[in-house]
Amino acid sequence: MPFSVASGARSGTITRVVSGDLRRYAETAAPADVVHTLEWLEAAGLTLTQEQGTSTFGMYLLYSAPRAWVRVVCDRSQWFMDVAPRNDERPGSVGAWRQLDVVLEQLGWDLKATSGQGQRDRHGNQLQFPDGVSWLSVVPEVVEWASSIQDAPPADEVQVGILAERQGRLTVVEMVWWSKVRVFNVRLDYDRGDGYATVWANVSPGVDDEESPHFRTDHILSITDPETDEVLFTRA
Repeated sequence: MPFSVASGARSGTITRVVSGDLRRYAETAAPADVVHTLEWLEAAGLTLTQEQGTSTFGMYLLYSAPRAWVRVVCDRSQWFMDVAPRNDERPGSVGAWRQLDVVLEQLGWDLKATSGQGQRDRHGNQLQFPDGVSWLSVVPEVVEWASSIQDAPPADEVQVGILAERQGRLTVVEMVWWSKVRVFNVRLDYDRGDGYATVWANVSPGVDDEESPHFRTDHILSITDPETDEVLFTRA
């Protein structure tokens, strides 16, 4: 039976699902482009393997392909997509998830060109990220990209794991050239076939009065908790 496709953007109203199918709920809660993307994933053979959440305030749908994971997230009525290589049966190890905007930039997209063109709710809030990008038009290439890095698992799981676990807390990262950077949160960017990430610090979200440095994980000399002076990682 074909899915019913809702048209246009939805308002920012939070609707709670007491029981039932989050996938079917998404048909009435998500922008039409998100719904069409979910339909494409299913028609392309991806399997809905996990659903979590109860409302547009916080929910996600997890799809699996033979060599990739796709996660569609709704947070406070705003919709996001992440992808990860499927190196094993776990849905994306620490540091493996790539945000859609990061992947598109790696694939050569100029996201500044579409900024401001996306749908908004009646309060002017952006409904879907990245701004102005149709997921349906990019998802085949994005899934192919995630599948292609299957054989290049991250070589920096220890460093990335520490930084991910400390999201929101100050961490001091010392680089091989002896400079130190202050990190509160991280966004990761893996080049195709590269086991080490470029880390974008303090940008997701931005941190007042803090710089937003970027560096590669293979340039990290040590990671320290400044509150206790405990050294959490030292390069061998």
